[in-house]
Amino acid sequence: MKRPQLGIKADPVVALPPLRLTATSEELTRFHAYLEEFWGKLPQGYSSALNEQWQMLFTTAAAEIISNIITHAYGRSDCPGWIDFHLSLYTDCVTGEFTDRGIYWNGQLGPNLPSAVDIPQMAESGRGMHIIQAATDELKYWRSNDDENHWLVVKKFSQ
Repeated sequence: MKRPQLGIKADPVVALPPLRLTATSEELTRFHAYLEEFWGKLPQGYSSALNEQWQMLFTTAAAEIISNIITHAYGRSDCPGWIDFHLSLYTDCVTGEFTDRGIYWNGQLGPNLPSAVDIPQMAESGRGMHIIQAATDELKYWRSNDDENHWLVVKKFSQ
């Protein structure tokens, strides 16, 4: 399957080169440093739209995806795999794309949850997907023809 269309017509305003992580929890420090570098490169005028709370929601969703890949895509493997993480800022959204070669995910993506849902009361299985969807505007998954998993998360903003 090929990458789904996002409807973004412009080139990114800011895009960092992809970060390759070993799929282990020890790499979360590098993941967070990459996010901090990205937030530090925001051009003048974006800081009010992408405020601390907005960044926290995006970071929570991205960290949950990384955690899911480590736990579920590679969790049964004796040797850790890798995760490529790529961030881009566009004029109206930030995208995060995650690529790995772990096992295929066969779940379903559902609609975003309303904010009144009591997440701690939900079952552990699937809770992360609901958190990701509640914190972002779009979440897409596809498995490419070269056996790579791709996750794309989009969070919109207005200036």
